[in-house]
Amino acid sequence: MPGLAGPSGLPLVTETLLKHGFSDEEIVKILGDNVLRLFRSELGRPA
Repeated sequence: MPGLAGPSGLPLVTETLLKHGFSDEEIVKILGDNVLRLFRSELGRPA
């Protein structure tokens, strides 16, 4: 999808999720969980 080359494309992801019927709460969980998973995979779990 054009425009997803970096963080500036995140609004496109949000817009697409909304168009597909996801609620605001679901989108926050999707995006938040993805960020946490990335941090944990790259930085490790906190002690």
